[in-house]
Amino acid sequence: YGTDRGLLLYDGNDFSLYGQELENYIIWDIDFLNENALIVGTEKGVHIFDIKQKKFVNSDIGKKLAGQQVNDVSVVSKSEILVATELAGLFVYNLKERSVKRITKTSGLMHNDIWSVIKDDSNNLWLNTSISLDRYSNGFVSHFNKETGLFGDEGTIHCSYRTKSGKIYVSIIPGFIQIPTKEAHMEIVDPILYIKEVKVNSQEINTGGKEAVTLDYDQNSLEFNYVAVSTRKENPIFYKTR
Repeated sequence: YGTDRGLLLYDGNDFSLYGQELENYIIWDIDFLNENALIVGTEKGVHIFDIKQKKFVNSDIGKKLAGQQVNDVSVVSKSEILVATELAGLFVYNLKERSVKRITKTSGLMHNDIWSVIKDDSNNLWLNTSISLDRYSNGFVSHFNKETGLFGDEGTIHCSYRTKSGKIYVSIIPGFIQIPTKEAHMEIVDPILYIKEVKVNSQEINTGGKEAVTLDYDQNSLEFNYVAVSTRKENPIFYKTR
């Protein structure tokens, strides 16, 4: 368990606390690096914890990301680690090459404050930032927020989840969405339109799910509040009425 006092391990009988020797032992996220080690994200970088030795050990990724406030860590494969940070963007660490690639606003992101990151089956990176949900694909970035039809802008920390079947869910205040995970799903299709509210003469009415509602002659001031959501469209959603 990650705590504000270090790494808390439970062996089935007792709890033991580790990490008091770290520069800053407030832990924000943990993932398995492999069966023998954990990668731990803290307010002052990432650290590797050796499970067998039960101690933190020096590492190349720890040196290269020293001082970064880490919000989220995701071990994608045996060769790739994603590290989302506070105000410093995303770091993609290659374990085989021991190299770091950094993705920031300069790369096209809306913000360098990354709350969580997750990778889908099509190798798209979904970055949950403080003002937008961004999709990074082969150097191209798409933004999803209120301006493009999403119901919110700000994500929440650690709130991206991938199921065993590959489905991805991302939390966006005040709710959550499911992300399309196959290239076929990225094709541009008409988004579903949701009628949120109907008002007649400034008073909300309940249509009761009816397709048609009969109004009196003097009920001639109508207001419709609606929204369409699509994580497949890169551009804003435009509405047409008739």
